[in-house]
Amino acid sequence: MVSAPPNLCLHDTGDDVFTCESRFHQTPKNRELYVLDHLLNVVVIWNSVVLMWRGFWGLGDNHFYPDDLEKSSWVSLGVGFGVLLLNIPLQILGNMIFRWSLNKGWPLAFRVVLEDILIFVANFGVIHHWRGVWLMQDVYFFPDHENLSLSPGISHIAGYLGLALILVSMCNVTIGSYTTGSAPANSGCFLANYYFRYFFSKPPLDSPDDEVNDAKAAEEQSYNMATESVAL
Repeated sequence: MVSAPPNLCLHDTGDDVFTCESRFHQTPKNRELYVLDHLLNVVVIWNSVVLMWRGFWGLGDNHFYPDDLEKSSWVSLGVGFGVLLLNIPLQILGNMIFRWSLNKGWPLAFRVVLEDILIFVANFGVIHHWRGVWLMQDVYFFPDHENLSLSPGISHIAGYLGLALILVSMCNVTIGSYTTGSAPANSGCFLANYYFRYFFSKPPLDSPDDEVNDAKAAEEQSYNMATESVAL
Protein backbone atom coordinates (compact mmCIF):
# COMPACT_ATOMS: atom_id res chain seq x y z
CA MET A 1 0.00 0.00 0.00
CA VAL A 2 2.90 2.35 0.64
CA SER A 3 4.23 1.71 -2.87
CA ALA A 4 4.09 4.51 -5.42
CA PRO A 5 5.86 5.36 -8.67
CA PRO A 6 8.54 4.40 -9.63
CA ASN A 7 7.75 1.18 -7.74
CA LEU A 8 4.18 1.16 -9.05
CA CYS A 9 2.76 1.81 -12.52
CA LEU A 10 -1.02 2.13 -12.98
CA HIS A 11 -2.37 2.18 -16.54
CA ASP A 12 -5.30 4.24 -17.84
CA THR A 13 -6.51 1.59 -20.31
CA GLY A 14 -7.27 -1.31 -17.98
CA ASP A 15 -10.66 -2.65 -16.92
CA ASP A 16 -9.97 -1.68 -13.31
CA VAL A 17 -9.59 2.10 -13.76
CA PHE A 18 -12.49 2.83 -11.40
CA THR A 19 -11.79 -0.04 -9.02
CA CYS A 20 -10.49 0.64 -5.52
CA GLU A 21 -9.51 -2.58 -3.77
CA SER A 22 -10.27 -2.71 -0.05
CA ARG A 23 -8.44 -4.66 2.63
CA PHE A 24 -10.98 -7.48 3.01
CA HIS A 25 -12.44 -7.33 -0.54
CA GLN A 26 -16.02 -6.82 0.62
CA THR A 27 -18.72 -6.28 -2.02
CA PRO A 28 -21.67 -3.83 -1.92
CA LYS A 29 -23.96 -6.81 -1.24
CA ASN A 30 -22.70 -6.78 2.36
CA ARG A 31 -23.42 -3.12 2.96
CA GLU A 32 -22.25 -2.79 6.56
CA LEU A 33 -19.04 -4.75 6.01
CA TYR A 34 -18.44 -2.94 2.72
CA VAL A 35 -18.65 0.48 4.40
CA LEU A 36 -16.47 -0.64 7.32
CA ASP A 37 -13.91 -2.09 4.92
CA HIS A 38 -13.53 1.19 3.03
CA LEU A 39 -13.52 3.19 6.26
CA LEU A 40 -10.56 1.06 7.31
CA ASN A 41 -8.84 2.04 4.06
CA VAL A 42 -9.47 5.76 4.49
CA VAL A 43 -9.02 6.18 8.24
CA VAL A 44 -6.29 3.67 9.10
CA ILE A 45 -4.41 2.44 6.03
CA TRP A 46 -4.08 5.64 4.01
CA ASN A 47 -3.21 7.73 7.06
CA SER A 48 -0.57 5.16 8.03
CA VAL A 49 0.89 5.54 4.53
CA VAL A 50 1.17 9.31 5.05
CA LEU A 51 2.87 8.79 8.42
CA MET A 52 5.48 6.49 6.89
CA TRP A 53 6.18 8.94 4.06
CA ARG A 54 6.49 11.82 6.51
CA GLY A 55 8.91 9.81 8.65
CA PHE A 56 11.32 8.90 5.84
CA TRP A 57 11.08 12.40 4.35
CA GLY A 58 11.75 14.06 7.71
CA LEU A 59 14.77 11.85 8.35
CA GLY A 60 16.15 12.97 5.00
CA ASP A 61 15.60 16.61 5.97
CA ASN A 62 17.48 16.09 9.24
CA HIS A 63 20.40 13.95 8.07
CA PHE A 64 21.06 14.74 4.38
CA TYR A 65 22.87 18.10 4.55
CA PRO A 66 20.10 19.92 6.46
CA ASP A 67 21.77 23.31 5.84
CA ASP A 68 22.34 22.82 2.10
CA LEU A 69 19.17 22.19 0.09
CA GLU A 70 21.05 21.58 -3.16
CA LYS A 71 23.35 18.91 -1.74
CA SER A 72 20.46 17.36 0.15
CA SER A 73 18.44 16.98 -3.05
CA TRP A 74 21.32 15.30 -4.91
CA VAL A 75 22.10 12.92 -2.05
CA SER A 76 18.43 12.00 -1.69
CA LEU A 77 18.09 11.36 -5.43
CA GLY A 78 21.27 9.26 -5.46
CA VAL A 79 20.11 7.20 -2.49
CA GLY A 80 16.71 6.74 -4.10
CA PHE A 81 18.06 5.51 -7.44
CA GLY A 82 20.67 3.34 -5.73
CA VAL A 83 18.10 1.57 -3.57
CA LEU A 84 15.71 1.13 -6.51
CA LEU A 85 18.47 -0.46 -8.61
CA LEU A 86 19.40 -2.74 -5.72
CA ASN A 87 15.75 -3.70 -5.40
CA ILE A 88 15.69 -5.26 -8.89
CA PRO A 89 17.79 -8.34 -7.95
CA LEU A 90 16.18 -8.35 -4.50
CA GLN A 91 12.76 -8.83 -6.12
CA ILE A 92 14.03 -11.82 -8.10
CA LEU A 93 15.63 -13.35 -5.02
CA GLY A 94 12.51 -12.61 -2.98
CA ASN A 95 10.26 -14.33 -5.52
CA MET A 96 12.50 -17.41 -5.49
CA ILE A 97 12.20 -17.59 -1.70
CA PHE A 98 8.46 -16.89 -1.96
CA ARG A 99 7.95 -19.82 -4.35
CA TRP A 100 10.15 -22.07 -2.23
CA SER A 101 8.11 -21.29 0.89
CA LEU A 102 4.89 -22.13 -0.97
CA ASN A 103 6.30 -25.45 -2.18
CA LYS A 104 7.50 -26.30 1.31
CA GLY A 105 4.13 -25.43 2.82
CA TRP A 106 5.51 -22.75 5.09
CA PRO A 107 2.90 -20.59 6.85
CA LEU A 108 1.57 -17.34 5.42
CA ALA A 109 3.36 -15.38 8.16
CA PHE A 110 6.74 -16.17 6.55
CA ARG A 111 5.70 -14.62 3.22
CA VAL A 112 4.18 -11.62 5.01
CA VAL A 113 7.50 -10.91 6.75
CA LEU A 114 9.45 -11.53 3.52
CA GLU A 115 7.35 -9.08 1.50
CA ASP A 116 7.31 -6.55 4.36
CA ILE A 117 11.12 -6.46 4.38
CA LEU A 118 11.37 -6.02 0.61
CA ILE A 119 8.61 -3.40 0.56
CA PHE A 120 10.30 -1.48 3.37
CA VAL A 121 13.56 -1.36 1.41
CA ALA A 122 11.81 -0.47 -1.85
CA ASN A 123 9.80 2.35 -0.34
CA PHE A 124 12.86 3.80 1.35
CA GLY A 125 14.18 4.26 -2.19
CA VAL A 126 10.87 5.55 -3.54
CA ILE A 127 10.44 8.22 -0.88
CA HIS A 128 14.00 9.51 -1.24
CA HIS A 129 13.64 9.53 -5.03
CA TRP A 130 10.52 11.68 -4.65
CA ARG A 131 12.26 13.91 -2.14
CA GLY A 132 15.27 14.41 -4.41
CA VAL A 133 13.16 15.34 -7.44
CA TRP A 134 10.94 17.61 -5.32
CA LEU A 135 13.85 19.52 -3.78
CA MET A 136 15.57 19.89 -7.15
CA GLN A 137 12.47 21.66 -8.41
CA ASP A 138 12.73 24.05 -5.46
CA VAL A 139 16.44 24.65 -6.11
CA TYR A 140 16.64 24.88 -9.91
CA PHE A 141 13.17 25.62 -11.30
CA PHE A 142 12.44 29.37 -11.00
CA PRO A 143 13.36 29.47 -7.29
CA ASP A 144 13.42 33.28 -7.03
CA HIS A 145 10.62 34.23 -9.40
CA GLU A 146 8.24 36.87 -8.06
CA ASN A 147 5.27 34.69 -9.02
CA LEU A 148 5.46 31.92 -6.42
CA SER A 149 2.88 29.85 -8.31
CA LEU A 150 4.90 29.71 -11.54
CA SER A 151 7.24 26.85 -10.59
CA PRO A 152 4.66 24.53 -8.98
CA GLY A 153 2.09 25.41 -11.66
CA ILE A 154 4.36 24.45 -14.55
CA SER A 155 5.49 21.31 -12.70
CA HIS A 156 1.90 20.24 -12.13
CA ILE A 157 0.76 20.80 -15.72
CA ALA A 158 3.88 19.30 -17.33
CA GLY A 159 3.84 16.28 -15.01
CA TYR A 160 0.18 15.49 -15.54
CA LEU A 161 0.31 15.99 -19.31
CA GLY A 162 3.36 13.72 -19.49
CA LEU A 163 1.54 10.96 -17.60
CA ALA A 164 -1.63 11.39 -19.65
CA LEU A 165 0.24 11.21 -22.96
CA ILE A 166 1.73 7.82 -22.11
CA LEU A 167 -1.58 6.60 -20.57
CA VAL A 168 -0.43 6.25 -16.97
CA SER A 169 -2.14 9.21 -15.26
CA MET A 170 -3.61 6.71 -12.77
CA CYS A 171 -0.15 6.76 -11.15
CA ASN A 172 -1.25 10.02 -9.53
CA VAL A 173 -3.66 8.15 -7.29
CA THR A 174 -2.25 5.22 -5.36
CA ILE A 175 -5.64 3.65 -4.75
CA GLY A 176 -6.66 0.40 -3.19
CA SER A 177 -5.19 -1.97 -0.67
CA TYR A 178 -2.95 -5.01 -1.03
CA THR A 179 -2.70 -7.93 1.40
CA THR A 180 0.97 -8.65 2.08
CA GLY A 181 2.12 -12.22 1.52
CA SER A 182 -1.04 -13.40 -0.24
CA ALA A 183 0.08 -12.99 -3.87
CA PRO A 184 0.23 -16.00 -6.20
CA ALA A 185 3.61 -17.65 -6.73
CA ASN A 186 4.29 -15.95 -10.09
CA SER A 187 4.01 -12.41 -8.66
CA GLY A 188 5.05 -12.70 -5.01
CA CYS A 189 7.65 -10.05 -4.03
CA PHE A 190 7.46 -8.50 -7.51
CA LEU A 191 6.40 -4.84 -7.81
CA ALA A 192 3.76 -3.91 -10.39
CA ASN A 193 5.98 -1.34 -12.12
CA TYR A 194 5.94 -2.73 -15.66
CA TYR A 195 4.97 -0.44 -18.56
CA PHE A 196 5.90 -1.92 -21.94
CA ARG A 197 4.98 -5.43 -20.80
CA TYR A 198 1.44 -4.21 -20.13
CA PHE A 199 0.96 -3.08 -23.73
CA PHE A 200 3.01 -5.68 -25.62
CA SER A 201 2.52 -8.88 -23.63
CA LYS A 202 -0.01 -10.42 -21.31
CA PRO A 203 0.16 -8.95 -17.78
CA PRO A 204 0.59 -11.41 -14.90
CA LEU A 205 -3.04 -10.87 -13.89
CA ASP A 206 -5.97 -10.08 -16.18
CA SER A 207 -8.24 -8.25 -13.76
CA PRO A 208 -8.70 -7.24 -10.12
CA ASP A 209 -11.04 -10.20 -9.68
CA ASP A 210 -8.26 -12.55 -10.76
CA GLU A 211 -5.93 -10.91 -8.26
CA VAL A 212 -8.45 -11.29 -5.45
CA ASN A 213 -9.17 -14.91 -6.38
CA ASP A 214 -5.46 -15.75 -6.62
CA ALA A 215 -4.79 -14.06 -3.29
CA LYS A 216 -7.59 -16.01 -1.63
CA ALA A 217 -6.38 -19.23 -3.24
CA ALA A 218 -2.85 -18.58 -1.95
CA GLU A 219 -4.19 -17.99 1.56
CA GLU A 220 -6.30 -21.16 1.40
CA GLN A 221 -3.32 -23.14 0.08
CA SER A 222 -1.15 -21.91 2.94
CA TYR A 223 -3.84 -22.78 5.46
CA ASN A 224 -4.40 -26.26 4.03
CA MET A 225 -0.67 -27.01 3.96
CA ALA A 226 -0.29 -25.84 7.53
CA THR A 227 -3.27 -27.96 8.63
CA GLU A 228 -1.89 -31.05 6.90
CA SER A 229 1.55 -30.59 8.47
CA VAL A 230 -0.01 -30.30 11.94
CA ALA A 231 -2.12 -33.41 11.33
CA LEU A 232 0.98 -35.37 10.37
